[in-house]
Amino acid sequence: MDAAAERAYALDLACRLSLQWPEERFELAEVEGALVQAGGAEAALGPAAAAAFVALLKALMPAHKSIDPTLYDLDQKLVFSQLPGIDPARRLPPVLLEEPPFVAIAPWRRATRTSLRGRPLIIKTPGNAYRMPWFRSVLPHTRVDLLHLRRNVAASVNGLFDGWRHRGFHAHRVAGALAIAGYSDQRAEGRDWWKFDLPPGWTALRQAPLQAVCAFQWRSAHQALLETARGMPPEQRRSAISSISRPTRALPWWGCCPGCRRPSTRGRGHPVGRLSGGDGHPPAPAPPLVRPGHPARRGAHRPAEPRADGGAGLRCQPGDLDMSAPLPSTLLGPGWSPRVAGQAEELAAGL
Repeated sequence: MDAAAERAYALDLACRLSLQWPEERFELAEVEGALVQAGGAEAALGPAAAAAFVALLKALMPAHKSIDPTLYDLDQKLVFSQLPGIDPARRLPPVLLEEPPFVAIAPWRRATRTSLRGRPLIIKTPGNAYRMPWFRSVLPHTRVDLLHLRRNVAASVNGLFDGWRHRGFHAHRVAGALAIAGYSDQRAEGRDWWKFDLPPGWTALRQAPLQAVCAFQWRSAHQALLETARGMPPEQRRSAISSISRPTRALPWWGCCPGCRRPSTRGRGHPVGRLSGGDGHPPAPAPPLVRPGHPARRGAHRPAEPRADGGAGLRCQPGDLDMSAPLPSTLLGPGWSPRVAGQAEELAAGL
């Protein structure tokens, strides 16, 4: 990495750290000095990148008391081994701009004009289910395609449940408005912070059990996508059912899996699930933008749902969204049972 790239990385660090810790002020020269102490930008690209980032935080912490390395998406054993004196029970900062657990800041490969013209821009996360009209308004000349990814309902709701009880995923400060059984009575910040999406009608769930909140969030996101899909041409929408154990099987359909063969689209246009250029050409493959491993992205490993042809795993055809079928009821519906143990215990017991 040359001097210009290293300075660009230091500037990225200063900007992102300022967003992650808005009560602190980070000077570029200070961040550059901490980067040198942590082994330089090259260390952030090597196999010990996580350790190098913790070393960077360690160098900055004496002058920036707000920094809490436990709020990063890092192996906590690594954090405590390098920072043995850190308090594991530190309270959440009063101001959050980025949703924890924060992403460790790595050198960024900037897009070129060529890649911007020929590669898809993939916009993910369930919260964007409510922003499709906005995307169309700010990108009026861009083709917007929808890939509706679905997996086992119980596993999805279970993942939300675990995320609410995790130390991260604080998305919306609501200042003492919550009395959610199973959350507000379990965590110090549980009355003030709503996690994950904030769907329309959320205020009716402020005093509901946590299971009901999670089921509501799951249902609302899918409902918003189905409503969006109703107004889209069939060749611009696609539905995929995938097992949590093999999530990347959907990527060839998405046009973003390097080296993958794309299944036939039966003359209905190129694979969808991204924003693509207005020239009508299929975008070039791009790396998947998926960060596995968060509690909210994990759930009980369930068998893949059956395909229409009797197989198991991914079912993905143009325009196969069923607009008339009602969404299944999750809370207290068929197959629902209250949790009797933590996720690890349930997996071990085969629940």
